Amino acid sequence: MSMSIEELDATVRAFYEGRGDTQKQAQATLNQFKENPDAWLLVDKILQDATYPQTKYLGLQVLDNVIMTRWKVLPRDQCMGIRNFVVNFIIQTSSSEESLRSQRTLVNKLNLVLVSILKQEWPHNWPTFINEIISSCHSSLPICENNMAILRLLSEEVFDYSADQMTSTKTKELKQSMCDEFTSIYQLCSEILRTAIQASLIKATLETLLRFLNWIPLGYIFETPPSGISLIETLRSRFLEVPDFRNITLKCLTEIASLHTEPAYNEKLVQMFTETLTAISKIIPLSLDLRTTYASSNSRDQEFVQNLALFLCNFFTMHLNVSLSTSIMYQMYVNTLTGHREPPQSRLPRPWTFLSHPHKPNRRQGDFQDLLGVLDKARPRAVRRDAAIADRRHEPASEHGAVWLVKRRCAGLVNACQLSLAQAQVQ
Repeated sequence: MSMSIEELDATVRAFYEGRGDTQKQAQATLNQFKENPDAWLLVDKILQDATYPQTKYLGLQVLDNVIMTRWKVLPRDQCMGIRNFVVNFIIQTSSSEESLRSQRTLVNKLNLVLVSILKQEWPHNWPTFINEIISSCHSSLPICENNMAILRLLSEEVFDYSADQMTSTKTKELKQSMCDEFTSIYQLCSEILRTAIQASLIKATLETLLRFLNWIPLGYIFETPPSGISLIETLRSRFLEVPDFRNITLKCLTEIASLHTEPAYNEKLVQMFTETLTAISKIIPLSLDLRTTYASSNSRDQEFVQNLALFLCNFFTMHLNVSLSTSIMYQMYVNTLTGHREPPQSRLPRPWTFLSHPHKPNRRQGDFQDLLGVLDKARPRAVRRDAAIADRRHEPASEHGAVWLVKRRCAGLVNACQLSLAQAQVQ
């Protein structure tokens, strides 16, 4: 290649910081560089010697393009060389807390390149990848934190974005490999959630777990492992009431609430619902006016209220039959509307009190509608329109539109509770 790393640095800088003809000339030079089939051979030197950050990002862009378009025709030794270089460079840049924070953008782009390699190599040419990444988690906390990000990206690529990027056969193979290896991944996540004290590592693990919850076997979520505490209980008891973690934790519980489950887990679903709202009632005071407080709250607190609305909507959308068929849950709704303080059974709390006004019975249903109204305002108009159309046709809405269809179903449940209360008073 005729261009040195210093010249490439200067050209990239001219493109991002220059103006007029200087910028146009730099753009033409960079396009020519990217079109050169041998440009990727300079990527290792670019990452090691370039001083301008955007130059390194350009090098990774060139490398990622080679991985996606030419990996199958590259000699095997070159593939192994690229793979080993990317892994070692990720370890190097994430080996310390300072390095991980200062080079976060570079590390994130390196992680994406590694996932591109995994889509080509794993599992047939790299069967030990999961074991290797889990073993490296014990070398340092920053590496462990970044490994959580890699596992999250891999899960997203395999289960969320694979339809448009891979063949159905390859997607099926990767999904099966991910499921086969998940026990060791779950054990790692559980160990971190039980023992870790570093906030950034805990948050990275919770964000990774959120991407796992929609495809892992239900037993990992609802069953109690030999350690003696289930995943739901860990989320609720350790993280839900902590300000730094409560939003991502509630998102995890919302994902669980949206799962299709077996009747055997109905009791555990009810327990999760009641204990979650009991914990939330400690965060949102009983006397709080939710509508007025929301408008003056900071973005994190507003997000929490929106996440709470999503939790309630997802639970009712997926498990309304559980609510209607479970006398304990049904009685809890009646208690909410009547202001009764006694729970249906002494072991069950009354978690909806934070949504009611004890001294204003006519406001209790309004609170619930206000909460759903907050969610309405937080979502795109087009999604609300799709939900309304589906509602009129009595057809299932899209994944996002289903959130608003729950309004009608919840309103019916509230009306049923009110009717039951009225009949009880007449008797």
